[in-house]
Amino acid sequence: MKKLSFIVANAAVFASSVLAGSDCQHSTGAVATAPTATTKSSCKDYTGFYIGGHLGYGSGKSEWTGKDCGCYTPVQYKRDIGTRGAIGGLHIGYGKELTSTFYLGLEAFGNLSKTEGSVRVLNGDAVFRLKAKRKNEIGLAIRPGFNCGNALFYVKAAIATAKWEYKTFYNADGPYPQISRGNVSKHKVAFVPGLGVSMMLAKNIIVGVEATHSIYKKQSNSVKFTNGEVVERGKIKSHVTDFTVRASYKF
Repeated sequence: MKKLSFIVANAAVFASSVLAGSDCQHSTGAVATAPTATTKSSCKDYTGFYIGGHLGYGSGKSEWTGKDCGCYTPVQYKRDIGTRGAIGGLHIGYGKELTSTFYLGLEAFGNLSKTEGSVRVLNGDAVFRLKAKRKNEIGLAIRPGFNCGNALFYVKAAIATAKWEYKTFYNADGPYPQISRGNVSKHKVAFVPGLGVSMMLAKNIIVGVEATHSIYKKQSNSVKFTNGEVVERGKIKSHVTDFTVRASYKF
């Protein structure tokens, strides 16, 4: 969430500069000039349907909280798996300027991702490896914000579901060597808050940047030997921060 706070601070500075030079602001002098038929506001209109694509990078962590079931007294521990990689996808939505400055939008999106990571742990003669990978994601978001001049600043709140793949490998050497492998793929639901800013380059072309933080629901998992014996039981909690550049066409 520190990364999102950094985006907020920079967006605030940028907003101040936009507001200072924006034609959306009107003079408060004693003499007012009546509008004429030829006078047009330079404020951009973000109302309408739009479709586009986005590309960026994701970085996060998957937390494995497990219990070793192979001991007489089960041992609990926690392992962190750093995940990172490229992300890209498509988005489609509709937005409306409810007032001269307030904006509200609804957006659907889909992502392809190679956000992945692995961890290797040595425990005596035993070797444990765990890999985590986010493959794809779809979601629905609401985007309230405000528009002034050429800039649209918004917050994002989304519900998404992504396919995560977890692979495990356990190798215990010694007088009774044992090997186990596991591969579990599941769709996990996430709450996705975020921040963004868009700029209208032309009448129908919108570009922008966005930062989101996906918090996925905990998932139970277990590691088994080939004979079916459970070696470990645990839960995995994943979260990823994504930074993307966006380009859209507004109808």
